[in-house]
Amino acid sequence: MSYYKGKPKIMTKETVDEIETYPIEAIPERGLTLDTCKAYGIRTGYNEETGKPQAHYFPHYKKGKLTGFVRRDLTLPKKQAWSVVGDVSVKSELFGQGVEGNSKKVVIVEGMYDAPSLYQVQMDNLKQWEAKNKRKSSIRPVVVSISLGTKNAKEQIGNNLNFINSHDETVLCFDNDEATPEQRKKGVVLGQDAVMEVSMILPEMKNVVLDKNDPNEYLVDGKGAELAKKVQFDAKDYSPSTVVRGGGDLDELMQPIAKGIEIPSFPKLMNLLKGLRPAEFTIILAPPKTGKSTLAKEINYALLKQKFKTFGCYLEEPLIKTKQSFLAIHSGVASLTRA
Repeated sequence: MSYYKGKPKIMTKETVDEIETYPIEAIPERGLTLDTCKAYGIRTGYNEETGKPQAHYFPHYKKGKLTGFVRRDLTLPKKQAWSVVGDVSVKSELFGQGVEGNSKKVVIVEGMYDAPSLYQVQMDNLKQWEAKNKRKSSIRPVVVSISLGTKNAKEQIGNNLNFINSHDETVLCFDNDEATPEQRKKGVVLGQDAVMEVSMILPEMKNVVLDKNDPNEYLVDGKGAELAKKVQFDAKDYSPSTVVRGGGDLDELMQPIAKGIEIPSFPKLMNLLKGLRPAEFTIILAPPKTGKSTLAKEINYALLKQKFKTFGCYLEEPLIKTKQSFLAIHSGVASLTRA
């Protein structure tokens, strides 16, 4: 479940009370065991005529009270299969928030099947550790999921910051996909796009970039141990390409500023600026009629003489006057007082 276009479809043929009577069973095609489905309260609805599973139901709560289910119809294609029964919104708790767990780390995923999948592989990892060390572990993982797709991830996570901040560490483990430029124009938000949006409200979070598309794919492919290891050891502090964290190597920070291009006409100014450096933006500010344009032309002329390519745009005078100005500077007829 990657995103919703507008509001999710609401089912009216079933009620929350009715779904509560449906059985909780293993979901073998998703690799989920009965214990895992019990932990998350995932129910299965059956087609009365065929006797085959027709839908999975994922419970959602508000302030600890069951208010609705996210429904996955097993007979429909993925994009048409998701709907809600009852009250499920961005104000709902994150899916799995009520599952018993005491880890100081909370992992947030983006799909209904992904949260129990990651929980299960982490529990399997703990059981292996317990068998190897012949003692019980008191730690239980905390894995939750956003409820209404990545387009609503930032808002729902923002509504549950008290729960998230009750843990020492937050790790995002969203799908490893990004919207194309064309999709972004349509408002589509996919996995890694949502990670960047969530980082605005969780600046200290960590992120795991998966080799497969999502956690459930690891489980189905028998790569659960690989997923558990990746979440445990490969979570990195998240910095989008548009954000750079402070600090750095001391030797790098102590490097002196590079010497720029000298403009011989203004030795004192060049001493203050240490020259003009490529890729730096220098702004000339002064009251009207004090020579800003003339100063810019003198700098432009000096750069041209040193064989640098320049671009001048003088909007407050005709082209002939600009040409005459450069000719006057070249001839020494008119120039600023040397600073």
